[in-house]
Amino acid sequence: MMDWDLSFLDSVFRSLRVVVNTSLVKCLESSNSQFEKLPLKQKLKDLKSGDVVLPRFIKTEEDQARKVLQCVQEELHGETLPIKTISQDKYNFVTLHLDRPSVILNVLKEVHTKGVNYGRCSKGQGCALRLQPFMASGQSHIGLMTESPSLMRMFYIQAHVKRLLEACGYKVLCQERSKDAEVSSRSDDTSKIEKFISMAKALSAKHREDGVVNDREINLQSIIQEEMFCVGKDGLDKNLNKVEVFTPDGKMTDILKCAASFGGLDVGCSLESLVHIVPQSQVFRLQQTILLHRGVSQTKVKQSHLTMGPVVCNKDITMEQFQSSRFQQMKEASEMRHGIKCEGPEWKTRINELSQAGIKIEVLGTAMHCPLKLDALCNGSTAENRLGAFVLYNTARLATLLRLFHQGVENGSYPPMPSFDEVNFSLLREQEEWELVYLYVASFPNTVMEAVEDVFPDQGKLAAKIHTHRITSFLISFSKSLSSYYSRYHILGGPESHLLPLMFARLHLVQACHTVICNGLKLLDIEPLDEL
Repeated sequence: MMDWDLSFLDSVFRSLRVVVNTSLVKCLESSNSQFEKLPLKQKLKDLKSGDVVLPRFIKTEEDQARKVLQCVQEELHGETLPIKTISQDKYNFVTLHLDRPSVILNVLKEVHTKGVNYGRCSKGQGCALRLQPFMASGQSHIGLMTESPSLMRMFYIQAHVKRLLEACGYKVLCQERSKDAEVSSRSDDTSKIEKFISMAKALSAKHREDGVVNDREINLQSIIQEEMFCVGKDGLDKNLNKVEVFTPDGKMTDILKCAASFGGLDVGCSLESLVHIVPQSQVFRLQQTILLHRGVSQTKVKQSHLTMGPVVCNKDITMEQFQSSRFQQMKEASEMRHGIKCEGPEWKTRINELSQAGIKIEVLGTAMHCPLKLDALCNGSTAENRLGAFVLYNTARLATLLRLFHQGVENGSYPPMPSFDEVNFSLLREQEEWELVYLYVASFPNTVMEAVEDVFPDQGKLAAKIHTHRITSFLISFSKSLSSYYSRYHILGGPESHLLPLMFARLHLVQACHTVICNGLKLLDIEPLDEL
């Protein structure tokens, strides 16, 4: 990640780590190498007792512990970091309380400046890649989404991963494959396919000389050794061995057709990187295909895969039935909430938006490599299957509050919102306000970046690490904290002059929260609601 990608809080933590490391080098003997890797940790709870700590992970004498604290205090003297107090307790060498008004001012100003780009970074450095689902031969893609829960899950994951990668600076092309055995029949592809067949025959002949009895087979173990692929965890299956590439009458097998159809051989695609989304049951076949393509083709395409767990249902159910059931549940919930019959095209559109958002959030809320249990989602309207509506309602609640304020400005009830530097953020004294800024608004860029951990792993590994449940978990937790805060504290007050300073500080906070939650929803391919 480039320096200009660092959020305000990240830059503070980076500077603090430098200070702490310098302090440890100065005050501890060189033989105390165990101190070098002591982590500076951001606290996630009990913030009243400190925001950042250097834990005591090793036993030391009290004199030595006090020396560490003293050295850190000396190093911080003269620094412009937003630190209010430094202390020590029996669990931590150093406990830091941040200067909350300063942090709040800088974080909210950063969100306002970046707007829809808040949370984006250039981690991918413009790397172009293709993102595509890998499915069994004969299985169609999005056309059957209404029939297959697994394909619905794959579709949602593909859309979310695309947006995550783009937010991290990758250029992503999504390709929809109808089946893994399909090869283009266009005339401009013919020569490439013929060349691929010729190379496959040459490789199978070579492997026959190396001990493969059948000249219609290719030895994948030889390719693994030549290309130095990793076998085992995050790498290739240890059972990969021989694979048949030609039928007895000399035609290409399905798996060779699949190997010929992706990578640098496709017409109109010059990308050098490819990420597959593959069902757990198809991982072995995908790895065979990747090895075949690498062994046969002279085009070295960088590839990795994301494994998707199965969708588990307690009974056979089509996606049309499932979505219809969820629509009806959401309609009943809306009628109970509003106390009226929700009929007509506008209500239908709104309820459909809520139910579809609910399905997406529940599907993406399960780590993609884990099984997704739909039976729990189909039996009644539980708290879990209302989470999507809950997040959207909280988004609409914030949007409504901000709209009411702007209407008040237009009709003269309130003065215009002052600039950041004119607002007294020290008035945001409530613990909930600090937690909203510190744990959610300020940490959103890191949450996005950490969701895309490793797209193309090194050391011959193939398993990409993209955590598709992180953004969903963040939004649900954020919405719960927002709902609690909104219910406990009054934000829009009267126009009296003594009430305005606190109202303006809270409105700036609400505006930043609304920006973050909208940016998060767009990563899930969900359009935020503007009104309840």
